[in-house]
Amino acid sequence: MASGKDVLIVSIALILQTATASVMFAPCQISTKGTVTNIDITGCNDKSPCKLIRGTNSTIAITFSTTGKAQKLEAVVHGVIAGLPVPFNLPNPDACTYGGLTCPIKTDTQLTYTNSLPILKVYPRIAVQVQWELKDEDENDVFCVLIPVHLK
Repeated sequence: MASGKDVLIVSIALILQTATASVMFAPCQISTKGTVTNIDITGCNDKSPCKLIRGTNSTIAITFSTTGKAQKLEAVVHGVIAGLPVPFNLPNPDACTYGGLTCPIKTDTQLTYTNSLPILKVYPRIAVQVQWELKDEDENDVFCVLIPVHLK
């Protein structure tokens, strides 16, 4: 049986695969300093949940607009399983260095954050919600989205 961390890793990996298309997502029920307008994930289409194939790599691109400034941004990802968030440690969480963003970011700006991850074959075949956040230097959410995925 897979641990919660394995399921989270699989969920995040599912978000990243091979043929980019806009995917369905929902904002988290928390206050943010920005608004997500689009999410593209390689290997997904506009159907929900996003189906990601184990043993492949996938890339996520999240387009968002800002309503506040930030000096630095860090990605925080969880797999939400049975309502419980299980943390996933990204290899490169610094969105300014590894996410295609130039910091500091300004108010009223449209930006696109990107990240890429392998979807390992050891991940279980599971349906999960991936919660993807960008946090500023004060731990405030710039954005937070929930993406339904299914690891295949």
